[in-house]
Amino acid sequence: AENGALRNGTEEVLSLEQCPPTKRLKTNPCNNNKEQRVEEDQTREQMVSEVTNNSGSLKDSCLSCGRRNPATFHPLFEGGLCQTCRDRFLELFYMYDEDGYQSYCTICCEGKELLLCSNASCCRGCFCVECLEVLVGRGTSAKAKVQEPWNCYMCQPQRSYGVLQRRQDWDTRLQDFFTSDKGQEYAAPKIYPTVPAAKRRPIRVLSLFDGIATGYLVLKDLGIQVEKYIASEIFQDPIAVGTMRHEGNITYVHDVRNITKRNIEEWGPFDLVIGGSPCNDLSLVNPARKGLYGKGALGALPWHGWVPPGRSWVCHGGGSSPSCRPWGDACKARAVSVPVTVGTAARPWTRVPVPLPVPTLRSGFPLAEGTGRLFFEFYHLLNYARPKAGEERPFFWMFENVVAMSVNDKRDISRFLECNPVMIDAIKISAAHRARYFWGNLPGMNR
Repeated sequence: AENGALRNGTEEVLSLEQCPPTKRLKTNPCNNNKEQRVEEDQTREQMVSEVTNNSGSLKDSCLSCGRRNPATFHPLFEGGLCQTCRDRFLELFYMYDEDGYQSYCTICCEGKELLLCSNASCCRGCFCVECLEVLVGRGTSAKAKVQEPWNCYMCQPQRSYGVLQRRQDWDTRLQDFFTSDKGQEYAAPKIYPTVPAAKRRPIRVLSLFDGIATGYLVLKDLGIQVEKYIASEIFQDPIAVGTMRHEGNITYVHDVRNITKRNIEEWGPFDLVIGGSPCNDLSLVNPARKGLYGKGALGALPWHGWVPPGRSWVCHGGGSSPSCRPWGDACKARAVSVPVTVGTAARPWTRVPVPLPVPTLRSGFPLAEGTGRLFFEFYHLLNYARPKAGEERPFFWMFENVVAMSVNDKRDISRFLECNPVMIDAIKISAAHRARYFWGNLPGMNR
């Protein structure tokens, strides 16, 4: 992260020991089309006029763009969201920048100029100038810029500000918003009868992409006895952590791609299969992501003038001038688009020379292949581990990955696993914002 490289494609994490800096403006240099945004704001102004004159209702329009007949509700504020804005909200709401704030506006999940809440304990306080001007009132953003401290509309008392009104049950609505996004309905998972205490035995676990053996630690903390814990992990540092912390109780095996059906039969039968494939190429934080199927090969990156939302071009050829453009004739260097650390200077985004990364991913896969496809390794090994026809034994599994992924990738994963995920944010049980999707059949997952 120090040299500007991608941070494993995950959302940024905000801990209580590392609170965001004091309020200031944040600029996303390239967001949506300017003409399109002007048109949307005009539509929203018409919506505001109708609501103010009691000739319309917020629930009948998209709060983000003003379109009629919204597809769903806005989880935080009174009003709706159209299908396009809904998908954008699902993809971008849980993205955080390196400064600890959300990457995009809490209302529209867009915004070129963002105003950040002064309340250090606020985790939703990011509002774009356009939303404030249209929904709260003209001149609101100018007043907020000079007001210090400025508390956002998630922190201020419960009432209407212009037509903007926070829902009283926004936290419940937010959870429902993410869990109700179902591309299609699937059959409920099989419910296994409770095993009497006298007949219970230690379980056998297969952990794929194991990392530092967190799965084993949690099972141990829950008081669940583990007979065998087979872990697939290819990096020596996490293997060393697991070996040392758990005194050789973990059996490490080779690369997940080399595990065969015969291996599963020899090591099993398994009672629990868990895993979370690398999210580098699924996370929207990574502008060079290749998606679930590894389609975005290196040569297919849109070099010529394209800048993803909230990112800046970084010259890798030694050029440091702000006038340097990777698509210009004067620049002969290669360049990629990566997140740049946000400083406290007046310019919130800058271009800095950084070393060109070696064209391989952390996991050792060729860059053109990507890691998104590793989900399918989990999928086919899960099928190998399932009970055979006529074999009546309890069997549980869980797959985890990042929330900030494309809606299509999420729905494809659900289609293969034949269930919809639940969304859990680690802020509920820790000091970190780390929202994740979980697919599986563990009892109580959908509560």
